[in-house]
Amino acid sequence: MESGIAVRILEEKLSRVSALVEELSLKGLLIASESMNRWFLGKGVSAITVISDRKARVYVPVLEYTRIRDHVSRVKDIEVIAYQRYPVEPPEDMPLIRGGVEEIIKKELGAKGAFGCDYSYLGKRLLEILSGRCVDLSEDLSRIRALKTKSEIEAISRSAEIASKAFTEVTGSVREGMSERELAGMLDRALRIHGSDGYAFPTIVASGPNASYPHAEPGDRRISSSDVVVIDMGAVYTGYVSDMTRMLVGSSVGSEELRALEAVEEALNTAIEKVSPGVKASEVDEAARKVLEKKGYGRYFIHALGHGVGVEVHEPPLLSRSSNDELREGYVVTIEPGVYIPGRFGIRLEELLVVTSKGAEILTKPSRITRY
Repeated sequence: MESGIAVRILEEKLSRVSALVEELSLKGLLIASESMNRWFLGKGVSAITVISDRKARVYVPVLEYTRIRDHVSRVKDIEVIAYQRYPVEPPEDMPLIRGGVEEIIKKELGAKGAFGCDYSYLGKRLLEILSGRCVDLSEDLSRIRALKTKSEIEAISRSAEIASKAFTEVTGSVREGMSERELAGMLDRALRIHGSDGYAFPTIVASGPNASYPHAEPGDRRISSSDVVVIDMGAVYTGYVSDMTRMLVGSSVGSEELRALEAVEEALNTAIEKVSPGVKASEVDEAARKVLEKKGYGRYFIHALGHGVGVEVHEPPLLSRSSNDELREGYVVTIEPGVYIPGRFGIRLEELLVVTSKGAEILTKPSRITRY
């Protein structure tokens, strides 16, 4: 396994999920979706994970067995078992179940006693297999997933630190005439050099009118001195991601872009000041939205204010007008107001923060606005 922090996180998750199983007087819990297995194991893998008696059995395809076995090797209460539907002989020391996902689920859920299941993120086939076989614990697991432990916050903080270093290093050398694609490649390379295990999502570099697309893709457009440039990026550390958006501002940028930028930063600061345990996520969204409406940009703020971050870049809670979530100490969320003027320009600033007993601790450190 890669590091001590990864071991601690996995042991904590096994303990937290086991406590839920015991609290509900269940025999065990079965996790079948790739998203929830990524959360529990800290690795992306197609697996069936069964937690029972404070131990876990993880069933993976033969080709994934050694990777996942080695990943969890320092956690004594997790056993990895390979499964194989096809008649191929694996190495002699590999524990093997002949059959596929359906056979494993029927075998595990056939044990005496009620089982809980995670129904979230499942496709139609798995939903059909699990339907009526177990108690739905999707909401319970979602709550556990949203509330980060100190070890998880440490991993996310390290991920944010890596992204911050990469951004600062690269943006110091941005020049007019550089293409979006070239700048995105430089940022991706810097993420790896500074220790990122991968990319939280495809890096966004969007200049001029391209910045009016919230999910723009870097292209061949060349950056000019009259552009504002959106950079949205994130690192990965021991399975945990970060998310940060910053603005580059050219030396000849017009007054309208600067006015919108000022409004977005005010909305960001207002929302961050609102963050505190017990505050409704919808109220944080509304605080930012009111600022932009007052400045005349309300109709151009076209997405939710933020979202939770963990092993995936979009997790509970959701910070939007319609959200029913309430902030709790230990949540890690983004605050990212934006203004998008179609065909002209876009502005977005995003901070990654931890909800603390005193309010918000910002994890993303670089300057929000860099001039070139």
